[in-house]
Order: sequence, then structure tokens, then C-alpha cells
Amino acid sequence: MNRKSVYILLLLIIKATFSFSQNQTMDNTTKEIMLQGKEAIVMYAFTIIKEKMPELDINPEDYEIKVWANKSQAIVIFKRLIEYIPFEESRDLKFDITVDLIQKDLEEDYFHTFFIPSKAEVKKINFVKEHVTFSSDFDYSIQEYKDRYWINYENESIYGGYFINNITGEKSAELHGHYESEPTPENPFVENDPLKEIFNSTSKDEILNIIQTSANPNMDKFIEITDLLSVEEFEKIRNFILTKGDRRTYRNFDSNNPHYHFNDFHAYLNSEIGQKNINNDPEISDFNEITIHDWNDGAFDIQYYTIKIVRKGDIKNELIYVEEEMKENSVYLLNAYEKDLNLMLKHLKEHYLIKLRNKINTHR
Repeated sequence: MNRKSVYILLLLIIKATFSFSQNQTMDNTTKEIMLQGKEAIVMYAFTIIKEKMPELDINPEDYEIKVWANKSQAIVIFKRLIEYIPFEESRDLKFDITVDLIQKDLEEDYFHTFFIPSKAEVKKINFVKEHVTFSSDFDYSIQEYKDRYWINYENESIYGGYFINNITGEKSAELHGHYESEPTPENPFVENDPLKEIFNSTSKDEILNIIQTSANPNMDKFIEITDLLSVEEFEKIRNFILTKGDRRTYRNFDSNNPHYHFNDFHAYLNSEIGQKNINNDPEISDFNEITIHDWNDGAFDIQYYTIKIVRKGDIKNELIYVEEEMKENSVYLLNAYEKDLNLMLKHLKEHYLIKLRNKINTHR
């Protein structure tokens, strides 16, 4: 069996392996894809490319191939190692290929023309490869002129280029320089689920962690978090806000809520009997909710986190509203704005509770 036959057979096997049912969840599909391993994933990406661009004769050696994923996406990026710009080319060319494994399609680009080299252009590229030593430390492009090629190379700190004769390969007119290093500005719009490179140095457990449950958002009304925030700790935070904070109105429902400013977010207490204590007077009722308000969390589209305690006797107390299925001596994270509870819980655990605890512990 020749090399081409083996390649075709492998493609057929991989394609069969990746034939997922249409009713599978995106999360499960992503897991299935990622756990096949990089070689199988790349081969599957090849089948998609061949289906969508049959005219492209792709050589893996011409590309840097990386697999990226998050909780809802799985993509393979084929980055062309050497970009070739033909003589008097007027089009805006695209050289890289992004394969969406979930949608089984290629990333669309309406503003660039994908470069598919002709046989003559492949011959010219091979000529350049014979006369130029390419390093993995740089990105390269070849600009064709009438009688020579301009070889451009660059990375984050160095740039340069030179001509080579298109007959002799003789090198001339070299220039090079350094980019001035500038501090990277802080990005206030941090993605809540960024793509991460898989199989670079990623274990199987890390892959599963990257693509865990947030692909299927939990839109429930509440989730119990007593194991994360105990009844006793809730009361400690409540007491801290009451004794160390001030008063501030943050919503139209009531006013004059007990409040504390924790540097980059605000925390409020809400009366356990709602508008029957519209001014949040501690002489009238206790407080059974802590609302965290973070204006800066707009990048995640979640600004309010309300934590509710159900104390002993609350369920039978007609003045206190308790959701069905909640139980006493428990703490819950509410989802009044229909956000992803899994994501809310993650932010609460990894950010807000840490800062709450640190602040309270330093004021003992």
C-alpha cells in the first residue's frame, strides 16, 4: 500500500470516529473531540479542509498546526510558515486556515482571498527554500518581484529582510532592526472563557477542565453553596457589613441598605422581609441576603451576585420568602438575572469570597 492510500485510509477512519450524533450537547462533542488526541484531531481537520477546499493540496510541513479549545469551541489553526505574495498581486491574501471542529466548517473571511499557490508558484517557493535558511524563531514572507524575491522576517522584537536573485539565489540589500519594547496595556475586557492551546503541554485532566460544564450554562434560579460558604461565615460577613459599613441605596426595590465598599466591589444587605422593611432598619428585621455589586464585571455580563441564607424557622415564617426546594440552615447563590450559575459560582469562589475573607480577617 502506497503513502497516498494509507493517508486516504486514515482519513476515512478518522472521519468515522468523529461522526457525532446531531442531538449531542456541544460540551460532550467537544470532550469527544479533545480526547481523541492531537494526531487524530489534526487528521479530522484535514478531512474538513478537503471537503470545503478540494482544490487545496495542503502539505502539513508548510504549516504550524495548533489545537485550541474552551468550554464551547474546538478549533485547529493551520498557520502558514512562509507567506508568498506573487508578482504584482493586488488582492488582500489570507494564508492561515482555521477549522471549526464543532461546526465542521472553515472560518469565513469576506475581506481576504485565500492563497492557493499554482504549480509555478510552488516551484518558486521551493526555489527560495533551497537558497534561504528559515528559522522557527521568525515569521517569514516572500514578496515576488520581476527578477528577485524579497525575504521578510520578523518576531516580537526583531525585523529584517533582504533580496535574493530569482536565478542565482544571490543575497543582497539586507536590512534589520529591533522593535522598541513597550509595556502591554491592561485589557479591561477580559474574556470569561478564552481559547487555550491544547496538547502543547496539556494533560488529559486539564483538557477536561478547560471544556467543563459551562458549555451548557446552568440557568437555574439558585444553587446551594453551604459547602463553599457556611452559615457561620455568612453571619460573620453580615455582622461585618452592619458594624463596619455605612448605608447606601443601590436599587429601586428598597433603600438605605447596609453597605460596605470592598475596594473593587460593593456589598449590600437586604432585609429578610423585603419591602415590609423598605428602609432596611435592623430594628424591624434581620438581613438574609448579601448582594455583591461589581460595576467592573461588565466583561462577564454579570454585575450582581446575591447570596441568601435560610435560617432555622424561616420556611414556616410567612413574612420571609423561601424558594421551594430550599432547606433551612443552608446558604444559596441566587440567579435573579438568568445568568450562567456555573460561571457565577466560579467568580464567587475565585474572586469575591477571597477578598471578603481577607478584609474581614484583617479587621478582627
